[in-house]
Amino acid sequence: MKKPLLSNDEAVRDDKLAHPDNTKNNGDENGYVYAEQPLQRRIIYDCILYLLTNIFDCFFREIRSRGAFKVPKQGPIIFVAAPHAKQFVYPVILMGQVNKAVNKRVSFLIAEKSLRRRAVGFLARCVMSIGVVRAQDNLKLANGKITVDSENARRIIGHGTSFTKDCSPKGLIGLPKSMGTAEIQYIESDTVLIIRKEFKMAKTEVKNALLKGTSYKYADKVDQSQVYHHVFEHLAHNQCIGIF
Repeated sequence: MKKPLLSNDEAVRDDKLAHPDNTKNNGDENGYVYAEQPLQRRIIYDCILYLLTNIFDCFFREIRSRGAFKVPKQGPIIFVAAPHAKQFVYPVILMGQVNKAVNKRVSFLIAEKSLRRRAVGFLARCVMSIGVVRAQDNLKLANGKITVDSENARRIIGHGTSFTKDCSPKGLIGLPKSMGTAEIQYIESDTVLIIRKEFKMAKTEVKNALLKGTSYKYADKVDQSQVYHHVFEHLAHNQCIGIF
């Protein structure tokens, strides 16, 4: 019995399944391709780590890690450090301890907004950090004002708003002065939407603003697929990721 003919799309899919090596390796539809860090980048990483470690030694009598022998010396590793009070101190300490224990370099996930800063961004790029776009960094002032329903804290009422045009489900709305953010669950109309989790009404400033009426900011949901791909490719090449 003859095999039925395949359409062009089916033939392409069939060829990819039969010959996976012919597909584009280390890349995706967004064009990201993993590349091993050049020698000069690795030297810069080591020099900055050496400099910062020696500076910290002037302030800390001793820095010692417990259970360092448990860190695998081969294969990819994800380091998760929490909670952290000093955003730019603990990563350097972790980098130094990992270097002592297993002689590996750690690439930290860092907010894309921080990468745009002159000093912090320069150092972050030197130590091979991976930028992550956050929705809260994209918040922009929207039209109208909002209040909260007194009987349902998750129900947001708009005044002079156009929620159906300006907002979308899974988007983020934020209050001024960094008083809080909330994800939109669904939109009922131009003047009513439901958020997934209520704002922290226990704070007097937040409660007064939402009861009297306040301006608000909005940002679309961020597609993190490229970041995930970047991280997966990094781990697939036996590299280390740091998350704070």
